This record gives sequence, structure tokens and C-alpha cells, in this order.
Amino acid sequence: MRVECVSLLACMVAACVLVGIAVCDEPVFIKRYYSVPEVIALVGGEPLKREDFIARLICDHGDEVLRSMITLMLIEQEAKRRGVSITDKDVLGRFNELFEALERGDVERLTRAGLPASVTPMMLWAEAKKCLLLERMLRGEIRIDEADIRKRWYSPHVQRRYNPPPMYEVREIGVYTAEEANAIWNELMRAQKARRDLTKVFSELAAKHSKLPTGRLMGSRGYLSLDEFPQEYRLILQTAKAGEIFPPMQVLIDGVSYWVILWVRDIKKLPKVSYEEAKPEIEAELLTEQLALRSREFIRSLWERALKEGKIKVIAEPLKESFERGLLGELAGAKRK
Repeated sequence: MRVECVSLLACMVAACVLVGIAVCDEPVFIKRYYSVPEVIALVGGEPLKREDFIARLICDHGDEVLRSMITLMLIEQEAKRRGVSITDKDVLGRFNELFEALERGDVERLTRAGLPASVTPMMLWAEAKKCLLLERMLRGEIRIDEADIRKRWYSPHVQRRYNPPPMYEVREIGVYTAEEANAIWNELMRAQKARRDLTKVFSELAAKHSKLPTGRLMGSRGYLSLDEFPQEYRLILQTAKAGEIFPPMQVLIDGVSYWVILWVRDIKKLPKVSYEEAKPEIEAELLTEQLALRSREFIRSLWERALKEGKIKVIAEPLKESFERGLLGELAGAKRK
């Protein structure tokens, strides 16, 4: 059965877990949203009434919002039954950074937290409350031991994150014939011997002669790790030093034969992080993942139990039909699985 999506939960916890954030005042938007006047707007002096506005919202978005609100109520009721409670200040203290990002329109920050660009303060508030209640109820059920952390530590993507390989800023000029490549090589050597600005000379030669796509980018591929270069490049770069220029060599790139001159303009060796330093962050990630998985199962069980016990009854006719139709479709889908 589909229940209210908790994908935001994982991202929000990942963005804020174990982080202390200063608490701001209680949210003004909560009071503002609950004090909607009887007349929403005036159009040519004619009133757009609150009841008409609400009726339109119910028809257009009612089913989705209803599911979200029921999910939050089920979670709140279960939390109360377990003796778990949170305050508005708890929510703001944990997720204040995201509320501030929303207020200043920082879409990039919200997107990194897994929130849609269209998120509203009320949507974020509901997700934040849901997240915090679920975490407090379920945290005790999750055990992350040393073996779990070490297993994640030795996974390739984590090793790459904490022990990044050197990054090479390589510039290249690729032409189709050895004669043209040797002519360019000789010009570079003369420029180097004359102590000319090699960056300028190489850029001009790349723009004028290189048949590779990087020609219009001063011959630069940007900073890349060794395994992101063609195989022939890697053999040279493994022992290269920053500043070295290598004579023409014949390589095959995307099925095309080139004579290429490489200049290893810079090599960045990034700092490495030890296991002990990375351990708290890895543990928090594992906790986040397990909380997200456990939360999905938990919310599903709350819905199934509430439906079985007849605790969810939609009274409003415009919502009742679509709500029940949606549940029937999900139940049928669950049986097929």
C-alpha cells in the first residue's frame, strides 16, 4: 500500500542529524495560515471568498494533502500512546536551517535536503514533525555496530570520499598526423626555453590546431582523477610530475586516432581522513538509512492497522470517493504483489 512518502525523511535527517542548530522563535507562518480571513481577495471589487477558495483546493489537491495529514495524525497518536512528545521549539531547533533556507528562497539548499522546489512552510513543518517523531520512536530499535561501520568504510565509494585520489589538471592538443604534432611540440619547447607564458602559448595552439573537443577550452579537461582519463593517458600520469609536458604519442579516443601532446599543468593531492575521524559521519549515515527503511514499514503498519480497525473515516463527500478509490487500487496492487 502506498503511504505518505518518507523519502524526504532520509534526506532531512541526513541534512540535520546530530547537528546542533540555534532555535529561533515559534513559527509565525503557523499562526498566519490559521488566521485566513473570510475574503481571500478582491477582484474588481468582487470578493473571492474563503469557502470557495478552500473548495477549489480540496478538489484540486485534497486527496494528496488528506493522506499527508492523516499520516501525521497517525504518527502523532502512536507517539502519544508511547509517551513520546515534541514541541515546536524541538522541531525548529532541529530543522531551523531548512526553514531559514525556505524563507530566503535558497532552492539549492532545499534540493540538497531532498525537498521539492515547490515546498511550502506548512509542507516542511509537517515533514519536520513527522521526521522528529519517527526518529524518537524508532531510534531505540536500530543498532549500528562496529562491523556495520567498518563494512561501509571499506566500500569503494566511501573510500573514495574520505581518501580521494590525486586530481590531475591535464591540458591536451590532439591532431591527426605525427608531422603536425611534432611541429606543435617544437613550438612549445621553444616557448618553454624562451620562458614565455606557457599557459597562453598552449591555449593558443590548442584553439588553433587541436581536433579534440577540449580545443575550445584551452585544451583543458579540468581536474580529473586517474581513472577518468583514457587508458593511454593513465600510463603516463601515474609517474608524471606537475608541470611536465610529454612529446606526441598516438592514442585512440572514441574510435578516432590522434597524435596527442599532454601537459600535466597541476596535480592536487587532497587530504585523507582516517577511520576514526570518519566514523561518526558514517554511523550517522547508516542510522539515517535504517531510520528511513524502518519508518516506511512503520507508517505502512500504522495505516494498515487504522484501516483494519475502521479508524479512518472520510466525511467530506468530495474527498471520500477519491480517497477510497485510491485505497482500493493500492490494496488490489498489494495483493497482486
